[in-house]
Order: sequence, then C-alpha cells, then structure tokens
Amino acid sequence: MNSAQPNAKLWKIRGDESMASKSSIAVLIPCKDEAISLGKVVERFRTILPEATIYVGNNASTDRTEEIARELGCIVVNEVQPGKGNMVRKLLRYAQADYYFLIDGDNTNEVEAAIEMLHLMHSKDLDSVIAKRVTSKGDKQSERPGHLIGNRVINQIYNLLFKSNLTDVLSGYRLFSDSFVKTFPANSSGFEIEVELSAHSNLISASVLEVDTTYSSRSDGSESKLRTFRDGFRIIRTIFALNRRIKPIRNFVLTSLPLFIAVIYLFSRALYPYITSGRLANFPSLILGSGLLVVISVLFAMSIIMEQAISNHLSTLNLAKRASSGNV
Repeated sequence: MNSAQPNAKLWKIRGDESMASKSSIAVLIPCKDEAISLGKVVERFRTILPEATIYVGNNASTDRTEEIARELGCIVVNEVQPGKGNMVRKLLRYAQADYYFLIDGDNTNEVEAAIEMLHLMHSKDLDSVIAKRVTSKGDKQSERPGHLIGNRVINQIYNLLFKSNLTDVLSGYRLFSDSFVKTFPANSSGFEIEVELSAHSNLISASVLEVDTTYSSRSDGSESKLRTFRDGFRIIRTIFALNRRIKPIRNFVLTSLPLFIAVIYLFSRALYPYITSGRLANFPSLILGSGLLVVISVLFAMSIIMEQAISNHLSTLNLAKRASSGNV
C-alpha cells in the first residue's frame, strides 16, 4: 500500500484535507521484551498511518526491543520501573498529539482497525474508542481458558460496580482524544492500567464506544507477561479501590449496612427488656451499639466530604477537558 492511499482515507475520516494536515497522531507501544513482535506492529501502523509518530516504551527490556525500535525510526522512551502502568504513564507524559493510540507490542491486535477507530472518534465526537478483542476461531493460544474466564469475571465485576456496559475493560488497544489524555492521572503501576482507563471514562462521563477487532495468538517464542491469578486478583482489587474512590456514598451504604444491622441487634437486646419490664439490661450491648453508631456517623461524614471533593475534582477535570479541546 502506498502512502497516498492511507492519507486519502484519513482526509475522509477527519472531514477534509485541511483537518488532516492540522491533526497529529501518536502511537504508544509499551513493551517488555517484545523484540520478536515489535517490528511487525510498527510496520503495520506505518502502512496504514504513515504520518503517525510512533513512541516505543522500553520497560526494562533485556532483549533487543530498544535497538529494534531505534532501527525502525521510533521515538524510544525508557522506563526502569517495571510495570505496564509505569510505562504507559511515562509515554503519555512524553507524547504530544491530537489523537493517541495505545497498543501492545505483541502483535496480537488488529492494527488495521485504527482507520475505523479514527473514523468513529471524529464522526461521533468521542473521547475514546476501545478495540474489543474477538479471538480468532480455532486459535487455541488466544483462547486460553484461564484468561477468557478471568476476563469475563472482571468485566462482570466492573460493570456491576460502575453501572457500565463495556464488554472488554482490559483491552490494551485503545484510541484517546487529547482532552481525555490531559485529564487522565495514570496512577496504576501494572496491568491494572486498563481498568483505570475504563474507570476514568466513567468518572468524567466520557463518550466511549467499542469496536470488534480480531485478537490473534502471539508469535512463536513470544511470551505473555500477564500472570492469570496474580495479576487477576490485583486487577479486581483495583476495581474495588477505584469504585470506593469514585463512589464513596454508595460504598458507605454497602460497608455500613452490616454495622447498622449489628447496632439494631445490640440496641434491641438492651432496650427491649426496658420497654417490657422497665429494667435496663445488657448494658455492655448498649455501650457497644452506641460505639458502632458513632463509627457509622463518622464514616458517613467522611463519605460526604469525599463526595464533595470528587465533585470539585470533576469540575476541574471538565474545565481542563474543555480548555484542551478549545471550547473555553
């Protein structure tokens, strides 16, 4: 495919030639020992989006990842702290663009879906597009039972807590607008970065769509860095932590309900004899119930303060988003 062809497609995506010339695209590829597959990902992006600037994040690789990235003319960003989240945070700090693609360097994603993702973002004025992974039929490696079950469980937990309808919250292939990137804090250090990205979309009420894309197996000799159980539990823990941080009052209700039931039980033990016989019994239950009631009151006050702080934070994020998109 020659360079004129994808440029013509991009003009159609963005509306006209002038928009194409003014817009910039960054491709961010976080890598940890991906020398086997990185070159294929870079070349596939160069074929469909030759004008994009490609940033390769070298996350303490021990193979030729950095050397290959430099040979291919990519901008290399090094991060010595291990963890995908650490690498993504540094890439987002370095790159400057109107559109940002985030994709793994293992060549498992359908790179060519980038054109459709750009079209959707521009035509529907989206903040983010997620490449939903659809495994190739009969591809046993990409259909690993542990990963498939884990993804399904994590998706259900996330959607239950965040009232979302996303079907692939762990997808590593995404497209972001500049305004989305500028409001994203990137606090995660590991594979939970995708969950944080999804939760941030929920927090700022971002407009997000998913696109079905083919998910293929890794190249021979390439190994996944994701550990099903260890990283899976860490991701689930992050989902609950983010939910507590974003929705404090709802979490107060859930966590305080058992305490409130205990207060009712303890008070009934102390006060029922008084109501029926005029004698105050089980004085320790009355003291313990009163103590738990104080704890519930303190938790409620804290949740109100946190809710207000989040509301103020959202106002700041929305102002930053409007400023970066030129709507102020």
